[in-house]
Amino acid sequence: MRRFLGFAFLLLLQFTSGTASAGIITYDANAAFVAHENGATETNPSFTPFTVGYSGTNGVFTVFSASDHTNNWSGANSAIQGFHITNFNPAVVVNTSATTENPYSSQGLASVDPSQIILHPGNNSTTNENAIVRFIAPTAGVYAITGDFESLHFGETKNEVVHNGVALFSSTADNSNFNLTATLAANDHIDFVVNRSSDAYNGDSTGLRASLTLTQAVPEPSTLAMFGMVGLAGIGARRRRNFSKCTDASLFSLSKPRADH
Repeated sequence: MRRFLGFAFLLLLQFTSGTASAGIITYDANAAFVAHENGATETNPSFTPFTVGYSGTNGVFTVFSASDHTNNWSGANSAIQGFHITNFNPAVVVNTSATTENPYSSQGLASVDPSQIILHPGNNSTTNENAIVRFIAPTAGVYAITGDFESLHFGETKNEVVHNGVALFSSTADNSNFNLTATLAANDHIDFVVNRSSDAYNGDSTGLRASLTLTQAVPEPSTLAMFGMVGLAGIGARRRRNFSKCTDASLFSLSKPRADH
């Protein structure tokens, strides 16, 4: 019985520890976006576990369509690829080159680093004032969320990291780093958001680097229930064995001849 309970405990520990089961897993938004743009399904705005889109004050997250895809962002540079509606209204694109690119240097846009994502909000506050890279958690667990926002042009933006609609990080600084920890259920979403803030949407190009690392897996309720049943089964087996011993001993004592005096 002790061996059985010990095995069950070790199995439970394996399910509750990310390093004991599948190990630490990192989801890099930048690398994933570049790989997607270099693949055969680049017009799909979803590259699991990420997707790109936009939202406004209506609270509706709209995924870009295949027709929004571009291999030459606004005709400025063929290395900058991704999705936009009309020029910058809004856009989520990435530098697919291994070198620094200058897509709008003549207009004052800063250099874009290799694999750096550019988010530019739209001009409609109701529907598209937020440009978004969304991460959808493939499994429950504790995630480390790290990265930075970098202002690439003259406009002011509000940059946020949002968990299921609740901001974990918010900044209007030109350059800001984030280092966060969040416990996510499967299919929870983390949004990396660039909002046009209080000024006009012009000049709001903002760079993003972001990665999420699953540091500890959390078992689903069904898994916990399974281990609960295993534990109960073990307790039941132990009680049956003890009852059997007691019964055998009682029968033996009843059948033993009584000594005469």
